[in-house]
Amino acid sequence: MRHLAGVVGALMLVACGATSKPVNGPDGEPGWYSISCRRDESNCLEEAGNVCPSGYVVADSGGRQGFYANAQLGIATTTYRGHMLIKCK
Repeated sequence: MRHLAGVVGALMLVACGATSKPVNGPDGEPGWYSISCRRDESNCLEEAGNVCPSGYVVADSGGRQGFYANAQLGIATTTYRGHMLIKCK
């Protein structure tokens, strides 16, 4: 059971694509979105397209690659954490 819980936990680390939330932007105005993504930068871009189907302007973006390994479970995978700050057109 412990092994199964570890596998489920590891899969949850890489399962989430992207999330977004409305925020006030650098100009203090609403209409901006903060997007966080995992696995790949394309997840951020896909979420931005979902949130702003008529297009968007990117005020800030970035990300970093990483690596996750658990020898006990025999799991190794690359990771990615990224972010975007966008405003819908």
